[in-house]
Amino acid sequence: MGRECSARGIARTEQFARYVDDSAVRTWSTNQQHRQVVDLSKLTLTTSRACFITASPGGLQYPTCGRLTMPDITPHCSTLLLSRCDTNHDGSLNILVLMLTSLCKDMMSGMCPCRLIECSSHVDIKVLRRPPNSIPASFPLLPSPLHIAPTMATTTLKSTQCLNLDNIIATPHNKPYQVSLPSYPVTQDRPPWVPPPDSKLIDAGTARANYAPTNESPFGSEAWSRTHSHLTVVSQHAAYFDQDNDGVIWPLDTYRDCRNFGWSIPLSIFAMFIININLSYPTVPGWLPDPAFRIWLDRMHKDKHGSDSLSFDNEGRFRPQMLEDFFAKYDQGDKGGLDAGDLWKAHKGQRMVFDFWGWSASALEWLGMYLFIWPEDGIMRKEDVRGFFDRSAFQKKADQLAAKKKADAIMAERKKEAEERAKEREKKKSG
Repeated sequence: MGRECSARGIARTEQFARYVDDSAVRTWSTNQQHRQVVDLSKLTLTTSRACFITASPGGLQYPTCGRLTMPDITPHCSTLLLSRCDTNHDGSLNILVLMLTSLCKDMMSGMCPCRLIECSSHVDIKVLRRPPNSIPASFPLLPSPLHIAPTMATTTLKSTQCLNLDNIIATPHNKPYQVSLPSYPVTQDRPPWVPPPDSKLIDAGTARANYAPTNESPFGSEAWSRTHSHLTVVSQHAAYFDQDNDGVIWPLDTYRDCRNFGWSIPLSIFAMFIININLSYPTVPGWLPDPAFRIWLDRMHKDKHGSDSLSFDNEGRFRPQMLEDFFAKYDQGDKGGLDAGDLWKAHKGQRMVFDFWGWSASALEWLGMYLFIWPEDGIMRKEDVRGFFDRSAFQKKADQLAAKKKADAIMAERKKEAEERAKEREKKKSG
């Protein structure tokens, strides 16, 4: 093997400040306490959900956004720019930029045969959202402050390997742990949700008994939760179907309430059979099945199954961390929600071994949820899913449908009256 020459470096973040609205900037912070050794001569940067980016002394090649020039890289310069570019569903770009500044001044001049750079970094990484169709040929670069972290371990990447920039955000900011490992790609493909420093959702890993919070709604559906505070969240999940508040859901209750939020007669009958036949027996107070296929609300937690988002625990409480994780893992491309392809990947990713009942139940539940929400752009948002979990969205949808029917009836009545008046005028003219 040839002589290896490495130089310790530092990492700095760069910001495309001129082209970014500050209100649209999302920030990930890292505290990567290890060194990475990278062969610059054959370096290829990849991300788990973005385009391939090739590093070269003249710049970085972007298949999706043209050429980003790097005038700072010269035979006597010590700077290399590492970037990543994600294309969103709306055509806008997520751009991540790292600046690796080597202390070895002759590294790029060819005096080091293997041209290795070694960096120990504590990096603040900015992910910038830019509007589509506004991609300049080159970008101004503004340096930001840097903090140096102590070296904890050493990772060596050979010339035949790739540097995945997702590795760099494997360690949450100011946390003594990692959430992904390069040696286990699945941990990089499905990153968990890490609460941001300004999150109002406290104790995300602690299950809530009677309300379903998220990072965006830390107190859940407040009006709904106050009205149903005597029920666990999983019982609230089914309480909409108990309109007479007797604690029991009859098949006819299920059918009527499915009709109330706009489902057709065949679909409502299908939902009635699927829900009551499959969920009745675990909730029955005794050992014998209920011939009427009723569901008891106070025993709804016994209907919990596996291979789902795991947002409910075995006692019927809601775990906000699990729902946040579900969207963090499967929202490919940061769309702000899950489309049909994401849901299919989530179904495969959440399956537990030999859990055939859980596989089928989870598939039917997410299908029903998608049909219920029916997003216009095909993307289910987290808040819509949260409202489905605590069933506050059911009442909202039923109220909207009732208001629409009432408005349609009023319009039809007015139209009928106008037609009758027009007929009377015609009769007077003809008479």
